[in-house]
Amino acid sequence: MAYNAFMIIESSFKSSFPINNGHLETIIPYYFRKVEDPHYQRERLELADGDFLDLDWVISGNKKLVVISHGLEGSSRSTHIKGQVHSLEKNGYDVLVWNCRGCSGETNRLMRSYHSGISSDLSLVMNSVCSRYEEVYLLGHSMGGNITLKYLAEKGEDLPSQIKGSFVLSTPMCLKSSSYALAKGFNKVYTKHFISSLVKKVEQKNKLFNDSNYNLNQIKNFKSFQEFDDLITAPIHGFKDALDYWTQCSTFNHLSKISCATLIVNALNDPFLDGNCYPLEQVKNLSQVYLEIPDQGGHVGFLHKSSHNKYWNELRALEFFSGLKP
Repeated sequence: MAYNAFMIIESSFKSSFPINNGHLETIIPYYFRKVEDPHYQRERLELADGDFLDLDWVISGNKKLVVISHGLEGSSRSTHIKGQVHSLEKNGYDVLVWNCRGCSGETNRLMRSYHSGISSDLSLVMNSVCSRYEEVYLLGHSMGGNITLKYLAEKGEDLPSQIKGSFVLSTPMCLKSSSYALAKGFNKVYTKHFISSLVKKVEQKNKLFNDSNYNLNQIKNFKSFQEFDDLITAPIHGFKDALDYWTQCSTFNHLSKISCATLIVNALNDPFLDGNCYPLEQVKNLSQVYLEIPDQGGHVGFLHKSSHNKYWNELRALEFFSGLKP
C-alpha cells in the first residue's frame, strides 16, 4: 500500500477472540504468550549528565534499522517487544530496542529516571545511531509510542534524513485521558500493577540518595497515576504537578508538526485509552500522519484470527514500512 494522501484507515484487523473484550485481549497475550529472547548485543550509551542508556541490538548487517521504544515499566525483554523484534529481524531489518533509564535491569545513576514524554533521551539515541544506516524507522509501543510522536513533533522538519517513517501502537497520546481511564473500574488492576513496580524503584532510589524525603508508606498506598505523578514524576523531572506533566508531554495536539509518514494504531476497546487518544479531528487534515482504529485488539494485544501466535501489529508494521518510499 502506498501512503501519499491523508487518511483515516479502515482497519484490516480480525481478532481471534470470539467476544469484544479489551481486557481479555490485553491480559491473555501478556501472561500466556511465549517468545524466545532475541540474541541481543548490548551497547551502553554514556550520557553527559553522568547517567547511561542501555541499547539492545539485533544486528544482521542490514541497511535498514528499526528503533523500538518500549512501554511503561517495560524493556527489551517485554514479550510483545521480543515478538516485534523477531518479526523485523526475519524480514530484513536490524533492530535496536533502547531501554529507558532504570529499565535495563540496572538502576540508573541519577534520582531522575524516565516518564511518558522523555523524548530527549530518544533524541540522544537517534543522534548516536542514525548515521550508521541508510534507512531508519521508529516503532513505539504504548508509552513508547507517545515518546516517539513527541520526538518526531519536536524535530519537525529537522528530522535526521535517514528517518523514513514511524509506527506507533496502543499509544496514550493524551496522558490525562489515559490516566483518568486507568483510575476507573477494573482498570484499577492495571494501575496497581504499574504503581507497585514503580514504587519498588522509588524505594531503591531512596536507599541510594539520602536527600530524598519520600514517605514510602504514603507512596505504597497510591491508587492513581495522578497521586504518583503529583508527588514523584512531576517534581523529579521539573514539572509543577501531574497536570502540568500530562499537558506538556501529551502529543495529540502536536501531530501536525510531524514530517515523516507515521501510522498510529489504537484499538477502540483499549482499556488504557480514552478521549483524545483517538485524535480523529487532528488527523483529518494532515498529510503525514495516518490513524487506524481497529474495533478490537485491547492494549498491545492484536492476536490475529488467521495466524496462530502471530500478532497482527507485527505484520502491520512490516506492511506499513514496506509501503513507504525510501
